[in-house]
Amino acid sequence: LGAGDLIPVVSYLALKGRCRYCGSRISPRCVVTELLMGVLFDAGLLRYGLRFSLLCYLVLVCILLALSLIDLDTCLIPDRFHLATIVNRAAFLPLIVWEQSGKTGFRTALLSASAKSLLTGAVTAAVMLLASLLFDRITGKESMGGGDIKLYFVAGLYLAGWSAYLCVILSCIIGLLTAACMKKHKIPFGPSIAAALVLCLLFGDDVIRWYLGLF
Repeated sequence: LGAGDLIPVVSYLALKGRCRYCGSRISPRCVVTELLMGVLFDAGLLRYGLRFSLLCYLVLVCILLALSLIDLDTCLIPDRFHLATIVNRAAFLPLIVWEQSGKTGFRTALLSASAKSLLTGAVTAAVMLLASLLFDRITGKESMGGGDIKLYFVAGLYLAGWSAYLCVILSCIIGLLTAACMKKHKIPFGPSIAAALVLCLLFGDDVIRWYLGLF
């Protein structure tokens, strides 16, 4: 492919959804994901500004897109994607904490932020694992795979306490709506968790503040 064939959205429209060289039809999913990534990148810039938090968010979004597409095709989430999200969080967390706290109290702030991330991730995954096992026992059917539970752990790493629980609720709602729209009893759940995680990263704090403000 040449450079002119690789311009997001524009190349697809210019080539009318077909390969320039062999004429094969290009899946509309390609242009949809290109548009989606453009929207998510712009939304991240508006939410975080030019900070290390933005870079961490952008890398995470790319990983989540990849694992979602693979889960849609195979109903599996390879462990390397969970590992990549953990490495991304570990790499950027010190920079994010340093940016927020500066040199004063950096070590204490980093230890506190790391502990909170790990605790939130572990609690979120444990709650969903117990809920899944209980549902499986009652219904005799598998509700979530191990990859989904691991992805909830990842969500907890990136979100504060209340936002993590909002992610759980939102992912279930997205999953139910997706299943209803597709008229299926079983769907890959990874994309629903990924979508909920991104939405919570962008709007979770505002939603939590609004909700708590009702009381």
